[in-house]
Amino acid sequence: MPNHHEFLELGDEWLISYSHIIWNNPATTLFTIGHSLEAYCKGVLLKYDPTINIRSYSHDIQKMLEFINENI
Repeated sequence: MPNHHEFLELGDEWLISYSHIIWNNPATTLFTIGHSLEAYCKGVLLKYDPTINIRSYSHDIQKMLEFINENI
């Protein structure tokens, strides 16, 4: 299972990818922004609790943000 450092690095990679996107393709832009946010959220959750079942969140960014806002 990846640790919080790996998810934070993945978030950085998605942001770097976002900066190299052709700007007339909004679907690709939204895809990379979403993946970056998801990776950062997972990094925050794992830093808060390394034993958390990160797979239970799947790709549910809203659920992760709610947990972060309520607990961190």
